[in-house]
Amino acid sequence: MVEKSHRLKVQTYVHLFSLALISFSMILYEIILTRIFAVLLSYHYVFAVLSLSMLGLGFGGVLLTRWFKHLSNTLFTVYTSLSVLLVTSIIFLVSQYSLASWGGTVTWIILFLPVVPFFFFGTTLASYFQKAPEKSSLLYGFDIAGGALAALFAVPLLDSIPAIKAVYLVAIILALSALILGLVHRIKFKIVAITLSTILLGGISASFVPGNLLPIKTELNKDINNALNPLSGKGKIVESRWSSFGQTDLVESTLFPGEKMIYIDGAAGTSMYNYRTLLDDTLIQADITTNFGEFFPFLFLERPEKDNALIIGPGGGRDILVALFGGVKSITAVEVNPDLVQIVRDYEDFNGGLYSKLPNVDL
Repeated sequence: MVEKSHRLKVQTYVHLFSLALISFSMILYEIILTRIFAVLLSYHYVFAVLSLSMLGLGFGGVLLTRWFKHLSNTLFTVYTSLSVLLVTSIIFLVSQYSLASWGGTVTWIILFLPVVPFFFFGTTLASYFQKAPEKSSLLYGFDIAGGALAALFAVPLLDSIPAIKAVYLVAIILALSALILGLVHRIKFKIVAITLSTILLGGISASFVPGNLLPIKTELNKDINNALNPLSGKGKIVESRWSSFGQTDLVESTLFPGEKMIYIDGAAGTSMYNYRTLLDDTLIQADITTNFGEFFPFLFLERPEKDNALIIGPGGGRDILVALFGGVKSITAVEVNPDLVQIVRDYEDFNGGLYSKLPNVDL
């Protein structure tokens, strides 16, 4: 009797822990998808992730109560893990090999594919509550705790590895959750094989998938496409960096050797100038001091009004150059994206050390 009671207590703890892991994985997957969609699609599509996840979760919960009552938590968790792995890989493949003018059809395919794993997330979570309704408050507490931990964990994770690698970590965590459940339930060899295969494939994918796999060129509305277009911009991506802020790309063009562009998620382009070329080329100087509207106020400022300046979002440094050409003595610049700042610092030989060598510029 004591042994049975102990076994039931262990099963309860295992179920609660696995539920927290599943909720953790679900919220983490949702957050990672927003970063992936921000690169693949126009930014407003990012907000569709929340709606699509709710659609999948609700649909999965409804179908569980109708058709899937007899299936186990372990089986649901295995299916969820496998669906995350497969759907994510399909999204990457579709976006990678589609033409640059893929248009609406592929957009809708990419948007709605995540409904599948969220459907399995919905059935999995609902199955816990269905099998133990008397413990709903306890289950809900662990469900919320898992999601809260994911919200805290997402930023340091995405600051450490690219989103396209982090998403495979979700599949691995889910598969491990299934194995944990298998410790207290008798599961078939086939299920164990699928689970271990998911862990193996997830690990291989996370290790070998390129960090810059996402092709921004497939979204025609992205600013970066003007630079990458072989007919007009003739630019190329020199390097890409990932963080929780998104994908930061450095682009250079043979048409503009004295200027490099930095883009965040393929948009919000900011210029980084060759400082030596800028000093020697009066045409480029004139473009900044005449055609660039931010220089206009300096024509009317008195000398004491140019003692210092605060620049919010200096990007590649053009605003700093404007202030310097305008006669500002001391500049404080505030930039939120650390990847962008590091790129400017790494290319100090090109830009004259705007963020590292100028004594009157404090970043």
